[in-house]
Amino acid sequence: MIRVEPLPQTLDRFRLLERIATGGMADVFLAIERTPLGGDRWVAIKQIRADLLDQPEFIEYFVTEGRISLRCHHPNLPQAFHLGSAGGRPYLALEYIAGASLLALMRAAARYRRPLALAPAVGVGLALARALDYLHRLTDVDGTPLAVIHRDVTPQNVLITPDGRVKLIDFGVARASLQTHRTQAGVVKGKYAYVAPEQLDRTRTIDQRADLFSWGVVMHELLVGEPLFHGTSDLDTCARVQRQPIPEPVARRAELPTEISDVIMAALARDPDARWPSGAALADALERAAEKAQLWPSASRIAREARALVGVGRTPIARGDVVEWHHEPPPPADAPPDDEITPVIEARGEHGAWNKVDRAADPQLGYFLSAGAVVEAWQGGDSTDVGVP
Repeated sequence: MIRVEPLPQTLDRFRLLERIATGGMADVFLAIERTPLGGDRWVAIKQIRADLLDQPEFIEYFVTEGRISLRCHHPNLPQAFHLGSAGGRPYLALEYIAGASLLALMRAAARYRRPLALAPAVGVGLALARALDYLHRLTDVDGTPLAVIHRDVTPQNVLITPDGRVKLIDFGVARASLQTHRTQAGVVKGKYAYVAPEQLDRTRTIDQRADLFSWGVVMHELLVGEPLFHGTSDLDTCARVQRQPIPEPVARRAELPTEISDVIMAALARDPDARWPSGAALADALERAAEKAQLWPSASRIAREARALVGVGRTPIARGDVVEWHHEPPPPADAPPDDEITPVIEARGEHGAWNKVDRAADPQLGYFLSAGAVVEAWQGGDSTDVGVP
């Protein structure tokens, strides 16, 4: 049984006020960092679960995540402030990011039977490609390449802030050269529906191009509005990743520019040598394709799309040790629409999408609605070690 400590509690200079989430490896808390001279700020504290302290592999994964995070200084990656240990439990202090996951946006869009608007979706893709390029080129302080592979590029690990910034989060299963432990052959890190085919093959090694395949899966789903590889079971999903014909996105969404569809298909090549060689090459190609199609992705367009689908963010206010959540008002009714939003969303109702989506009751299992049918897909949950079927 997982022990749940009462809140609030103090962890070094951090005051933990609310538990945000409990995952497969760690608990995440909303906290205030208190400094002797003032300047308190909101942070997220990620602490390894107490029941995993006797498992060195999990401790190393957690510490690796912390060390990678501390090296990152990029607008599309979370800022880490401190890696420490209290009571024998490692913890990581990160910037608190207010926003919704990309998965939440995709679920909401599915309820309205439409994919995301083109320009915001391409903007998300550009941000993720740039983040992956930075992560893949990351070095230690002495300039030694860390050879980081994220291994969990999924919609639930992408956050969209109220002002339209895109953040790729959660390095909990990332691999880097600084690790002494290596993932056992035949063990997959990540979520089946988003892993590259080589990650499911015991005989093959993986490199950073596996993350680009995962990027391709996310973008295919984002632009088409349908799950790509989700099967009826883990075994079925793995089989689809390895062998299912991959439809060109433009064949499923006619208004999608062919050049953008081609960029995604190149990322989804099952042979790593046929993919984009780097995140930079991928981002440059997507940017050129967007310019040719006269799509102009921007943070403001991403923000408007997020507000239209899931509403606006919440701001924490501390009242002593109690957190009050203040909701920002919805955008004005006459806010300029995104040119790329399809007409179907006009049926959302006069009060807008933020009053139509019950986010509090949203289950871990998402749904894609198509032609009146409900297809289970876009599953939530945490990354765990799962053996190759």
